[in-house]
Amino acid sequence: MLATNLALVIRPDATFDVIDWPADGATLRTLYTALNCDYVDMVDVSPELSMWLDDSGITIGSPVNIPATNHRGDTIGLTREQCDMVLGIIGIETPTIPHQHTK
Repeated sequence: MLATNLALVIRPDATFDVIDWPADGATLRTLYTALNCDYVDMVDVSPELSMWLDDSGITIGSPVNIPATNHRGDTIGLTREQCDMVLGIIGIETPTIPHQHTK
């Protein structure tokens, strides 16, 4: 039987897994295993989408997620195309943003 809900695990080396999201309350155990960590933190990306992170990764020397950071490890924003892709995955259409007008 297929799980009703899934989670997408994206690693710093750009590999990924789609895993079953537990319906039995084993959320933390599932996250610890999937992220190979002892502490997690959640960031709401939208009202319908949450992102879970290895909360102690930087302090214990875990690899930096290069696609999500710059060369110093600072978090960087998404490009318009990346935003469109992520929002499209969860079924949200992005509005057309007009170009800036100058006088």
